[in-house]
Amino acid sequence: MQKILFFLSSLACLIAIFFTADRHFFKINDGFCIHHIYSDFPEDAEWVLEKNSLLTRKELSHILSQPFFYLAKGHQSFVFESGDHEYVIKLYRFPSHLRLFPKLGHPLSYQYSKKRKDISKYNIQKLHETISSYHLAYEKMAEESGLLLIHQAKTASLDMRATLVDQMKHTYNVDLNKTLFVLQKKGVLLLDALQKAISLHHATQGKKIVDDLLSFIATRCKKGIKDNDPVLAKNYGWKEEHVLQVDIGRLKIDPSLQDAARQKEEIILIVEPLKGWLFNHDAELYHYLQKRLLEL
Repeated sequence: MQKILFFLSSLACLIAIFFTADRHFFKINDGFCIHHIYSDFPEDAEWVLEKNSLLTRKELSHILSQPFFYLAKGHQSFVFESGDHEYVIKLYRFPSHLRLFPKLGHPLSYQYSKKRKDISKYNIQKLHETISSYHLAYEKMAEESGLLLIHQAKTASLDMRATLVDQMKHTYNVDLNKTLFVLQKKGVLLLDALQKAISLHHATQGKKIVDDLLSFIATRCKKGIKDNDPVLAKNYGWKEEHVLQVDIGRLKIDPSLQDAARQKEEIILIVEPLKGWLFNHDAELYHYLQKRLLEL
C-alpha cells in the first residue's frame, strides 16, 4: 500500500512540476503557441477576396523566403517581423473555443455556462469586426496602412509557407493557406521617428512628420473611416517619409467624419497626446503643432 501511495504522490509531483514548467515557458514566450493561429471556426464567404494582394507572386515569394521573428502580441494577432525589418506578418490569435479541437480545453463549459457563452459570443463578434476592419483597410487604405496581402479565410490557392521564429528560438514552418493573416510594411513608430528628428536637430523633418500626420487623419476622415482605437503612441508609424496606419484592427465606416467640423474634432482628439509629448521634448515643434491646429 505504501508503495502505491509513494508512486501516486510522486506522479502527482511530476505532473505539478510539468504544468508549472509549461506555464513558465509559455509566459517567457509571451503566450505564443503555434496552435493558437489555427481554427476550425466556420468562415463567412465574404471573408474571401477575389484579389487579396498588391504584389506579384514572385514578389511575395521573395518576401516570404526569409524568416520572420516574433515581435509582439496584440489584441487580435501575433506579430512577426521579417529578417530584413521591412515587413510584418500579423496572424490572427484565436481564443481557446475557436481553435482546433476546442472541446479538449472546455468540454462542457461553453455548452452550459452563461459566462462562457457570453465570452464565446464576444470573441466571435470581435473576429467578425476585425476581419471587416482588415477588409476596409485593404479596400480603402492599402497605401496608407502599408497592406500588401490580406488572407482572411483558409484557402488552397495561396500555396505559400512562412518560417516563424518565436522568442525561445523555436522555428515553425507554417502553411499560410490554413491561417488568417495580413502582410504589411513595417514602419518606425511615429514618436520614435519624432524623437530621432529631435535628437538630430532636424526641425524640418519634425515639422514634416507633424504635417503629414494631420494630413493623414484628414484624408482618412474624408473617406468616412474612423479609428476606434486612436492611440497615437502605438497605432501610427513612419515609413518612406509618410505616416503609416500600423494598427488596422479597429476601423469602421463613419460618414459623419466627412463633415469638416467632425474632421477637426477627430484631428484634435488624436493629436492631443502629441501636444503633451512635444511640450516635454521640443518647444519649437510644440508651438508649430499649436499653430497648425489653429489653422484648421
